[in-house]
Amino acid sequence: MVKKLMHGPAPALLALCFFAGCGEEPIRAYRVPKEKDGGKPPRDMASGQLPPDHPPIGGQGALPPDHPPVGGTGLPKDHPPIGGGAPAGQSAMAPMTMGQPPAGGAPALAWDAPKEWVAKPAGGMRAASFEVPGYGEGKGDLSVIVLGGGAGGLLPNINRWRGQIEAGPWDQATLDRESQKITAPAGDIVFVDLRKQPPGKRILGGVLERPGETWFFKLAGDDASLEAAKPAFMGFLKTVRKAAP
Repeated sequence: MVKKLMHGPAPALLALCFFAGCGEEPIRAYRVPKEKDGGKPPRDMASGQLPPDHPPIGGQGALPPDHPPVGGTGLPKDHPPIGGGAPAGQSAMAPMTMGQPPAGGAPALAWDAPKEWVAKPAGGMRAASFEVPGYGEGKGDLSVIVLGGGAGGLLPNINRWRGQIEAGPWDQATLDRESQKITAPAGDIVFVDLRKQPPGKRILGGVLERPGETWFFKLAGDDASLEAAKPAFMGFLKTVRKAAP
């Protein structure tokens, strides 16, 4: 039996072990889980970017406080680029064009700001920003934001604003009853005056829905200051129009 083994493949195996080193750690094989798409890596892996269908990271809690809800935990895929700012020293009643048009190519808007409003640098989610004088030393903060599509719907947006002043949510019937329509050259703007009892924080808001985009005009401040600024804010909304080409 031994002789047969010695004349078989055993000598070749012994020689292979001698040169390759049978005492070395054996080669290990690892099984790599397959991706759902058949094992193909994400298209943008080489560039370090998340693939287009990657779920949003951070959630809505990471958005700035004045950002309107967007119907989910992240920005919608048709979210337009937002940026630009009011030039320093902008003349008081001069027409102002702010915001980037959504991906669909819809035009930007323009408006006339009252002379006593102070234009502030825009940034983050804001297409425009103003400091609005109110009662006594009080001031209001006006932000203009544009989002693509319906941006989550009118009622959820209004209720998010109500949450910012610690007021309870509205139902659709209350929104229909408490809101009013302001007709501007750019379209009909839904105007709301949000306050709570006892008086404290307050928001005056305007929402303009246009094909492929939604514009949000929000003036936030204390109750007395916004009462003094309300006529000017409503007049401001009436000037909102398409920007000149």
